[in-house]
Amino acid sequence: MKQKPCKIYFKNCQGFTLLENLIAILLLAVVSMLILKTILLFNDSLEKVDYRVGVMQDSQLVADYIVEKIEMAKEIELLSESRINLYTIYKDEWQWISFEEYYSGGLRKLGRSIGHEENGLIIYKRPTALIEKINKLEFGWLSTNEELIYLRIKITDDLLNNQLIISANPLGKGE
Repeated sequence: MKQKPCKIYFKNCQGFTLLENLIAILLLAVVSMLILKTILLFNDSLEKVDYRVGVMQDSQLVADYIVEKIEMAKEIELLSESRINLYTIYKDEWQWISFEEYYSGGLRKLGRSIGHEENGLIIYKRPTALIEKINKLEFGWLSTNEELIYLRIKITDDLLNNQLIISANPLGKGE
């Protein structure tokens, strides 16, 4: 038997049933959710990598800055493994700079303080944070004649999932 051609309003035409339409919509929704989940996972992973690279670059810049100041220093006072005072050039003047570990807002931070001499005493201003969320800051002498210093910064963070260690070995005291 021959089928009649469809009229303008699709009367007497065979089409998809309601069940077939629901199954198609369900499959389309599942595929869309899988694609969206993949995109979100990729974006989350990309954000973590971007954050880690940012922390590493910031830490390396701070370590390079400290090394530069140590190399230019006329005088170095290693007060503890987490604090070092330098008499070095800062803003085209010889000034005291202190790099130290301190706590603020429940976070351990690496800070820099600028100092000046007053009546034979060195007075330091409040520290400015260079890096936040550090786990440990460590300065020390590499040699017994106090010519080589090492710097080690350990940073832990929820997004890093492990420790980042920045080490620097300045060449020695400046002249």
